[in-house]
Amino acid sequence: MARGRGLRSVLRRPAAALAPLVLLLACSAGAPAPPAGAAHPSRPTLPRLSWSPRRGAAKVDCSEPSYDCDKVGLEKCESECASGEMPDCVALALSEDRGPAKGGNPARGLALLRLACDKGFGLGCVALAAHPGITARDRATITAALAPACARGELCGCSLYGVALTLDPPGEVRGIELLGDSCGRGAIDACDSLALVREICERDHAGTALCARIRADLRPPWSPPPWPGADFPASLRGCFRVAAQVETPEGERCPTLATAKAKGWSTERGAVCPEDGSFEPGALYCFQEGRYFVKPPGALWDAHPASWAAPPDHTVFRLLLEQGHEGGTVWLRPDQGYLEELRPAGAEILAIGDGVAARLERLSPPDEQAARRTIAALPALEDACDRADRCSRAVHSWTGERFSRVSLRACLEQEIAEREAIEKQIGRDGAKEACP
Repeated sequence: MARGRGLRSVLRRPAAALAPLVLLLACSAGAPAPPAGAAHPSRPTLPRLSWSPRRGAAKVDCSEPSYDCDKVGLEKCESECASGEMPDCVALALSEDRGPAKGGNPARGLALLRLACDKGFGLGCVALAAHPGITARDRATITAALAPACARGELCGCSLYGVALTLDPPGEVRGIELLGDSCGRGAIDACDSLALVREICERDHAGTALCARIRADLRPPWSPPPWPGADFPASLRGCFRVAAQVETPEGERCPTLATAKAKGWSTERGAVCPEDGSFEPGALYCFQEGRYFVKPPGALWDAHPASWAAPPDHTVFRLLLEQGHEGGTVWLRPDQGYLEELRPAGAEILAIGDGVAARLERLSPPDEQAARRTIAALPALEDACDRADRCSRAVHSWTGERFSRVSLRACLEQEIAEREAIEKQIGRDGAKEACP
Protein backbone atom coordinates (compact mmCIF):
# COMPACT_ATOMS: atom_id res chain seq x y z
CA MET A 1 0.00 0.00 0.00
CA ALA A 2 1.28 3.47 -0.88
CA ARG A 3 2.54 5.14 2.24
CA GLY A 4 3.07 8.93 2.61
CA ARG A 5 5.43 10.91 4.77
CA GLY A 6 2.99 11.57 7.59
CA LEU A 7 1.93 15.07 8.49
CA ARG A 8 4.18 16.83 5.97
CA SER A 9 2.85 14.81 3.05
CA VAL A 10 -0.76 15.16 4.21
CA LEU A 11 -0.41 18.93 4.43
CA ARG A 12 1.02 19.13 0.92
CA ARG A 13 -0.89 16.46 -1.02
CA PRO A 14 -3.86 17.77 -3.08
CA ALA A 15 -6.02 14.79 -2.13
CA ALA A 16 -5.61 15.68 1.53
CA ALA A 17 -5.37 19.46 1.44
CA LEU A 18 -7.79 20.07 4.27
CA ALA A 19 -5.30 21.40 6.82
CA PRO A 20 -3.52 24.03 4.67
CA LEU A 21 -6.83 25.03 3.11
CA VAL A 22 -8.28 25.80 6.53
CA LEU A 23 -5.13 27.69 7.43
CA LEU A 24 -5.32 29.67 4.22
CA LEU A 25 -8.96 30.61 4.83
CA ALA A 26 -8.30 31.49 8.44
CA CYS A 27 -5.28 33.62 7.64
CA SER A 28 -6.56 35.43 4.56
CA ALA A 29 -10.20 36.20 5.38
CA GLY A 30 -10.00 39.44 3.45
CA ALA A 31 -7.70 41.02 6.03
CA PRO A 32 -6.08 44.18 4.67
CA ALA A 33 -2.36 44.78 4.59
CA PRO A 34 -1.03 46.91 7.46
CA PRO A 35 -1.78 50.55 6.60
CA ALA A 36 1.05 52.82 5.56
CA GLY A 37 2.25 55.01 8.37
CA ALA A 38 0.83 52.73 11.06
CA ALA A 39 2.04 53.17 14.61
CA HIS A 40 5.42 51.76 15.47
CA PRO A 41 4.97 48.04 16.22
CA SER A 42 5.40 46.82 19.75
CA ARG A 43 8.23 44.60 20.85
CA PRO A 44 7.77 40.91 20.17
CA THR A 45 5.51 38.95 22.43
CA LEU A 46 7.69 36.53 24.35
CA PRO A 47 8.96 33.88 24.35
CA ARG A 48 10.62 34.07 20.96
CA LEU A 49 9.82 31.19 18.60
CA SER A 50 12.44 28.74 17.37
CA TRP A 51 12.35 28.43 13.58
CA SER A 52 14.97 25.68 13.37
CA PRO A 53 16.40 23.10 15.77
CA ARG A 54 18.66 24.61 18.38
CA ARG A 55 22.35 23.81 18.26
CA GLY A 56 22.97 20.35 19.67
CA ALA A 57 19.32 19.25 19.40
CA ALA A 58 18.86 15.83 17.83
CA LYS A 59 16.57 16.05 14.80
CA VAL A 60 13.48 13.86 15.11
CA ASP A 61 10.94 12.89 12.41
CA CYS A 62 7.53 12.87 14.09
CA SER A 63 5.59 11.91 10.97
CA GLU A 64 2.80 9.36 11.31
CA PRO A 65 1.77 6.95 8.54
CA SER A 66 -0.78 8.29 6.06
CA TYR A 67 -2.39 6.95 2.90
CA ASP A 68 -4.00 8.33 -0.24
CA CYS A 69 -7.22 6.58 -1.21
CA ASP A 70 -6.94 7.94 -4.76
CA LYS A 71 -3.76 5.93 -5.20
CA VAL A 72 -4.65 2.70 -3.40
CA GLY A 73 -8.37 2.65 -4.13
CA LEU A 74 -11.40 3.34 -1.96
CA GLU A 75 -12.11 -0.35 -1.51
CA LYS A 76 -8.70 -0.90 0.03
CA CYS A 77 -9.14 2.11 2.33
CA GLU A 78 -12.58 0.84 3.37
CA SER A 79 -11.23 -2.62 4.12
CA GLU A 80 -8.22 -1.43 6.14
CA CYS A 81 -10.27 1.13 8.06
CA ALA A 82 -12.84 -1.52 8.94
CA SER A 83 -10.03 -3.62 10.39
CA GLY A 84 -8.94 -0.77 12.64
CA GLU A 85 -6.17 0.86 10.62
CA MET A 86 -6.52 4.50 11.67
CA PRO A 87 -4.29 5.95 8.88
CA ASP A 88 -6.72 4.48 6.36
CA CYS A 89 -9.70 5.87 8.27
CA VAL A 90 -8.20 9.37 8.09
CA ALA A 91 -7.48 8.99 4.37
CA LEU A 92 -11.03 7.76 3.86
CA ALA A 93 -12.41 10.69 5.87
CA LEU A 94 -10.56 13.19 3.70
CA SER A 95 -11.91 11.43 0.62
CA GLU A 96 -15.46 11.57 1.97
CA ASP A 97 -15.08 15.28 2.61
CA ARG A 98 -15.26 15.99 -1.13
CA GLY A 99 -19.01 16.29 -0.87
CA PRO A 100 -22.00 14.42 -2.38
CA ALA A 101 -21.48 15.90 -5.86
CA LYS A 102 -18.17 14.07 -6.08
CA GLY A 103 -19.35 10.90 -4.40
CA GLY A 104 -18.36 11.88 -0.89
CA ASN A 105 -20.20 11.88 2.42
CA PRO A 106 -18.96 14.76 4.65
CA ALA A 107 -20.95 13.59 7.65
CA ARG A 108 -19.29 10.19 7.50
CA GLY A 109 -15.92 11.82 6.97
CA LEU A 110 -16.32 13.86 10.15
CA ALA A 111 -17.41 10.73 12.04
CA LEU A 112 -14.29 8.89 10.85
CA LEU A 113 -12.03 11.73 12.02
CA ARG A 114 -13.70 11.66 15.41
CA LEU A 115 -13.15 7.91 15.58
CA ALA A 116 -9.46 8.19 14.69
CA CYS A 117 -8.84 10.97 17.20
CA ASP A 118 -10.77 9.15 19.91
CA LYS A 119 -8.46 6.18 19.29
CA GLY A 120 -5.49 8.47 19.93
CA PHE A 121 -4.25 8.67 16.33
CA GLY A 122 -2.57 12.08 16.16
CA LEU A 123 -3.07 12.70 12.47
CA GLY A 124 -6.79 12.12 12.94
CA CYS A 125 -6.86 14.75 15.69
CA VAL A 126 -5.00 17.21 13.46
CA ALA A 127 -7.49 16.70 10.62
CA LEU A 128 -10.37 16.99 13.09
CA ALA A 129 -8.98 20.29 14.40
CA ALA A 130 -8.94 21.61 10.82
CA HIS A 131 -12.49 20.51 10.07
CA PRO A 132 -15.04 23.35 9.77
CA GLY A 133 -17.58 21.24 11.69
CA ILE A 134 -15.46 20.99 14.85
CA THR A 135 -17.40 21.28 18.12
CA ALA A 136 -16.51 21.91 21.74
CA ARG A 137 -16.76 18.17 22.34
CA ASP A 138 -14.29 17.57 19.50
CA ARG A 139 -11.87 20.02 21.07
CA ALA A 140 -12.12 18.13 24.33
CA THR A 141 -11.39 14.88 22.48
CA ILE A 142 -8.34 16.41 20.80
CA THR A 143 -7.05 17.69 24.14
CA ALA A 144 -7.61 14.33 25.83
CA ALA A 145 -5.78 12.53 23.02
CA LEU A 146 -2.79 14.84 22.55
CA ALA A 147 -2.24 16.98 25.63
CA PRO A 148 -1.07 14.25 28.06
CA ALA A 149 1.92 13.24 25.93
CA CYS A 150 2.93 16.87 25.54
CA ALA A 151 2.54 17.44 29.27
CA ARG A 152 4.98 14.58 29.82
CA GLY A 153 7.46 16.40 27.63
CA GLU A 154 7.23 14.02 24.67
CA LEU A 155 8.62 15.92 21.68
CA CYS A 156 6.40 14.41 19.00
CA GLY A 157 3.36 14.69 21.24
CA CYS A 158 3.95 18.43 21.61
CA SER A 159 4.55 18.80 17.88
CA LEU A 160 1.24 17.13 16.97
CA TYR A 161 -0.66 18.98 19.69
CA GLY A 162 0.82 22.26 18.47
CA VAL A 163 -0.37 21.61 14.91
CA ALA A 164 -3.86 20.71 16.15
CA LEU A 165 -4.13 23.86 18.26
CA THR A 166 -2.82 26.00 15.42
CA LEU A 167 -5.61 24.80 13.13
CA ASP A 168 -8.37 25.88 15.55
CA PRO A 169 -8.61 29.62 16.41
CA PRO A 170 -9.29 29.24 20.16
CA GLY A 171 -5.86 27.70 20.65
CA GLU A 172 -3.89 29.02 17.71
CA VAL A 173 -1.43 31.25 19.59
CA ARG A 174 -0.62 28.52 22.08
CA GLY A 175 -0.26 26.12 19.17
CA ILE A 176 2.27 28.36 17.44
CA GLU A 177 4.33 28.56 20.63
CA LEU A 178 4.22 24.77 21.05
CA LEU A 179 5.42 24.39 17.47
CA GLY A 180 8.22 26.87 18.07
CA ASP A 181 9.31 25.06 21.22
CA SER A 182 9.08 21.63 19.52
CA CYS A 183 11.03 22.90 16.50
CA GLY A 184 13.79 24.21 18.74
CA ARG A 185 13.94 20.83 20.48
CA GLY A 186 14.48 19.08 17.14
CA ALA A 187 11.06 18.13 15.74
CA ILE A 188 11.54 18.79 12.03
CA ASP A 189 7.80 18.33 11.39
CA ALA A 190 7.12 21.22 13.77
CA CYS A 191 9.66 23.35 11.90
CA ASP A 192 7.94 22.49 8.60
CA SER A 193 4.49 23.33 9.95
CA LEU A 194 5.71 26.60 11.44
CA ALA A 195 7.32 27.58 8.14
CA LEU A 196 4.11 26.76 6.25
CA VAL A 197 1.99 28.96 8.51
CA ARG A 198 4.56 31.75 8.28
CA GLU A 199 4.50 31.58 4.48
CA ILE A 200 0.71 31.83 4.40
CA CYS A 201 0.66 34.72 6.88
CA GLU A 202 3.32 36.66 4.99
CA ARG A 203 1.53 36.15 1.68
CA ASP A 204 -1.94 37.12 2.84
CA HIS A 205 -1.21 39.90 5.37
CA ALA A 206 -3.61 38.22 7.77
CA GLY A 207 -4.96 39.97 10.83
CA THR A 208 -5.62 36.83 12.91
CA ALA A 209 -4.07 36.28 16.33
CA LEU A 210 -2.01 33.42 14.89
CA CYS A 211 -0.43 35.55 12.17
CA ALA A 212 -0.05 38.53 14.50
CA ARG A 213 1.90 36.28 16.87
CA ILE A 214 4.25 35.25 14.07
CA ARG A 215 4.75 38.79 12.83
CA ALA A 216 5.46 39.98 16.36
CA ASP A 217 8.15 37.33 16.72
CA LEU A 218 9.80 38.28 13.43
CA ARG A 219 10.10 41.95 14.37
CA PRO A 220 13.40 42.96 15.94
CA PRO A 221 13.39 43.26 19.75
CA TRP A 222 13.82 47.01 19.45
CA SER A 223 14.14 49.49 16.64
CA PRO A 224 14.39 53.27 16.66
CA PRO A 225 11.01 54.98 16.93
CA PRO A 226 9.69 56.49 13.70
CA TRP A 227 9.11 59.91 15.28
CA PRO A 228 11.34 62.99 15.47
CA GLY A 229 13.26 63.94 18.59
CA ALA A 230 11.20 65.74 21.21
CA ASP A 231 11.92 67.88 24.26
CA PHE A 232 10.78 66.22 27.44
CA PRO A 233 7.84 68.26 28.74
CA ALA A 234 8.10 70.12 32.01
CA SER A 235 4.83 68.52 33.15
CA LEU A 236 6.55 65.11 33.28
CA ARG A 237 9.71 66.22 35.02
CA GLY A 238 10.11 65.39 38.66
CA CYS A 239 10.01 62.24 40.78
CA PHE A 240 7.51 59.40 40.80
CA ARG A 241 6.88 56.08 42.52
CA VAL A 242 5.67 52.85 40.92
CA ALA A 243 2.18 52.43 42.35
CA ALA A 244 1.40 49.12 40.63
CA GLN A 245 2.26 46.96 37.67
CA VAL A 246 -0.45 47.02 35.02
CA GLU A 247 -1.14 45.29 31.72
CA THR A 248 0.84 46.63 28.79
CA PRO A 249 -1.17 48.36 26.05
CA GLU A 250 -0.31 45.54 23.64
CA GLY A 251 -1.12 42.82 26.17
CA GLU A 252 2.47 41.54 26.25
CA ARG A 253 3.73 39.36 29.05
CA CYS A 254 7.40 38.78 29.81
CA PRO A 255 8.56 35.45 31.29
CA THR A 256 10.62 35.39 34.45
CA LEU A 257 14.30 34.57 34.23
CA ALA A 258 13.71 31.21 35.93
CA THR A 259 10.99 30.30 33.43
CA ALA A 260 13.13 31.34 30.48
CA LYS A 261 16.07 29.23 31.70
CA ALA A 262 13.84 26.23 32.39
CA LYS A 263 12.35 26.43 28.89
CA GLY A 264 15.64 27.12 27.14
CA TRP A 265 14.46 30.54 25.93
CA SER A 266 16.64 33.58 25.44
CA THR A 267 17.52 35.43 28.66
CA GLU A 268 18.85 38.55 26.96
CA ARG A 269 17.43 42.01 27.58
CA GLY A 270 14.04 42.20 25.97
CA ALA A 271 13.44 38.48 26.39
CA VAL A 272 12.75 38.29 30.14
CA CYS A 273 11.08 40.44 32.76
CA PRO A 274 13.19 43.22 34.30
CA GLU A 275 15.63 41.59 36.68
CA ASP A 276 16.54 44.69 38.68
CA GLY A 277 13.11 45.37 40.18
CA SER A 278 12.70 48.66 38.32
CA PHE A 279 9.02 47.93 37.58
CA GLU A 280 8.14 46.62 41.02
CA PRO A 281 5.84 48.65 43.30
CA GLY A 282 7.86 51.14 45.30
CA ALA A 283 10.54 51.72 42.67
CA LEU A 284 11.40 55.42 42.29
CA TYR A 285 11.92 57.39 39.08
CA CYS A 286 13.12 60.96 38.63
CA PHE A 287 13.02 62.60 35.19
CA GLN A 288 15.13 65.57 34.18
CA GLU A 289 16.03 67.06 30.84
CA GLY A 290 18.56 64.65 29.30
CA ARG A 291 18.57 62.23 32.27
CA TYR A 292 16.40 59.82 34.17
CA PHE A 293 17.14 58.18 37.51
CA VAL A 294 15.71 54.94 38.87
CA LYS A 295 15.90 53.26 42.26
CA PRO A 296 14.42 49.75 42.50
CA PRO A 297 13.34 48.58 45.96
CA GLY A 298 16.36 47.45 47.93
CA ALA A 299 18.86 48.71 45.32
CA LEU A 300 20.95 51.83 44.75
CA TRP A 301 20.02 54.67 42.44
CA ASP A 302 21.04 54.43 38.81
CA ALA A 303 21.21 57.15 36.16
CA HIS A 304 20.75 56.89 32.40
CA PRO A 305 20.95 59.34 29.50
CA ALA A 306 17.50 60.19 28.20
CA SER A 307 16.81 61.47 24.69
CA TRP A 308 13.22 61.13 23.58
CA ALA A 309 11.17 60.86 20.41
CA ALA A 310 7.45 61.52 20.17
CA PRO A 311 4.62 61.67 17.61
CA PRO A 312 3.15 65.09 16.80
CA ASP A 313 0.47 64.81 19.51
CA HIS A 314 3.10 64.02 22.17
CA THR A 315 0.96 61.27 23.69
CA VAL A 316 3.96 58.93 23.80
CA PHE A 317 7.62 59.55 24.61
CA ARG A 318 9.99 56.78 23.54
CA LEU A 319 13.61 56.56 24.63
CA LEU A 320 16.29 56.66 21.96
CA LEU A 321 18.40 53.76 23.18
CA GLU A 322 22.03 53.37 22.19
CA GLN A 323 22.81 50.76 19.54
CA GLY A 324 26.05 49.04 18.60
CA HIS A 325 27.05 48.36 14.99
CA GLU A 326 29.53 45.82 13.65
CA GLY A 327 29.72 43.98 10.34
CA GLY A 328 26.17 44.90 9.42
CA THR A 329 24.81 43.65 12.75
CA VAL A 330 22.93 46.03 15.02
CA TRP A 331 22.24 45.38 18.69
CA LEU A 332 21.20 47.24 21.82
CA ARG A 333 24.04 48.04 24.13
CA PRO A 334 23.65 46.47 27.57
CA ASP A 335 23.00 48.26 30.88
CA GLN A 336 20.52 50.78 29.49
CA GLY A 337 17.81 49.86 31.96
CA TYR A 338 14.41 48.39 31.20
CA LEU A 339 12.41 51.57 30.60
CA GLU A 340 11.50 52.14 26.95
CA GLU A 341 8.46 54.36 26.83
CA LEU A 342 6.38 56.85 28.83
CA ARG A 343 2.75 57.76 28.23
CA PRO A 344 1.25 60.70 30.17
CA ALA A 345 -2.04 59.81 31.86
CA GLY A 346 -3.30 62.89 33.66
CA ALA A 347 -1.29 63.37 36.84
CA GLU A 348 0.20 59.89 36.42
CA ILE A 349 2.56 58.26 33.89
CA LEU A 350 2.34 54.85 32.26
CA ALA A 351 5.87 53.44 32.06
CA ILE A 352 6.44 50.60 29.59
CA GLY A 353 9.35 48.31 28.88
CA ASP A 354 10.30 44.71 28.13
CA GLY A 355 6.84 43.20 28.35
CA VAL A 356 5.85 45.00 31.53
CA ALA A 357 4.15 48.25 32.39
CA ALA A 358 3.73 50.22 35.60
CA ARG A 359 1.62 53.13 36.79
CA LEU A 360 3.77 55.95 38.19
CA GLU A 361 2.37 58.38 40.74
CA ARG A 362 4.07 61.67 41.53
CA LEU A 363 5.79 61.81 44.92
CA SER A 364 4.53 64.11 47.64
CA PRO A 365 6.51 67.38 47.88
CA PRO A 366 8.60 66.26 50.93
CA ASP A 367 9.41 62.88 49.33
CA GLU A 368 10.25 64.53 46.02
CA GLN A 369 12.59 66.99 47.71
CA ALA A 370 14.36 64.12 49.47
CA ALA A 371 14.70 62.21 46.19
CA ARG A 372 16.06 65.28 44.40
CA ARG A 373 18.66 65.81 47.13
CA THR A 374 19.76 62.19 46.81
CA ILE A 375 20.20 62.25 43.06
CA ALA A 376 21.97 65.61 43.23
CA ALA A 377 24.58 63.97 45.47
CA LEU A 378 25.21 61.10 43.04
CA PRO A 379 28.45 61.05 41.02
CA ALA A 380 28.02 62.62 37.61
CA LEU A 381 27.34 59.97 34.97
CA GLU A 382 30.02 61.29 32.58
CA ASP A 383 32.68 61.48 35.32
CA ALA A 384 31.97 57.95 36.58
CA CYS A 385 32.12 56.52 33.06
CA ASP A 386 35.31 58.46 32.25
CA ARG A 387 36.99 56.93 35.32
CA ALA A 388 35.80 53.45 34.37
CA ASP A 389 37.13 54.01 30.85
CA ARG A 390 40.56 55.15 32.09
CA CYS A 391 40.83 52.21 34.47
CA SER A 392 39.82 49.77 31.74
CA ARG A 393 42.45 51.12 29.38
CA ALA A 394 45.07 50.91 32.10
CA VAL A 395 44.36 47.21 32.52
CA HIS A 396 43.79 46.16 28.94
CA SER A 397 45.94 48.67 27.02
CA TRP A 398 43.49 48.98 24.17
CA THR A 399 42.64 51.97 22.04
CA GLY A 400 39.22 51.00 20.71
CA GLU A 401 35.79 52.39 21.42
CA ARG A 402 35.26 54.19 24.71
CA PHE A 403 33.37 52.56 27.55
CA SER A 404 29.61 52.91 27.01
CA ARG A 405 28.11 55.78 29.02
CA VAL A 406 24.60 54.46 29.46
CA SER A 407 24.43 53.56 33.17
CA LEU A 408 25.90 55.17 36.28
CA ARG A 409 25.69 51.90 38.20
CA ALA A 410 27.43 49.94 35.42
CA CYS A 411 30.24 52.48 35.20
CA LEU A 412 30.79 52.49 38.97
CA GLU A 413 30.82 48.68 39.05
CA GLN A 414 33.22 48.59 36.09
CA GLU A 415 35.58 51.00 37.82
CA ILE A 416 35.63 48.87 40.98
CA ALA A 417 36.28 45.69 39.01
CA GLU A 418 39.08 47.24 36.94
CA ARG A 419 40.69 48.80 40.01
CA GLU A 420 40.74 45.41 41.76
CA ALA A 421 42.35 43.85 38.69
CA ILE A 422 45.04 46.55 38.63
CA GLU A 423 45.77 46.09 42.33
CA LYS A 424 46.34 42.37 41.75
CA GLN A 425 48.77 43.15 38.94
CA ILE A 426 50.79 46.09 40.28
CA GLY A 427 49.64 46.63 43.85
CA ARG A 428 47.51 49.26 45.53
CA ASP A 429 49.93 52.15 45.07
CA GLY A 430 50.32 51.38 41.39
CA ALA A 431 46.55 51.17 41.05
CA LYS A 432 46.15 54.64 42.54
CA GLU A 433 48.51 56.04 39.94
CA ALA A 434 47.15 54.07 36.95
CA CYS A 435 43.52 54.46 37.92
CA PRO A 436 43.23 57.74 39.90
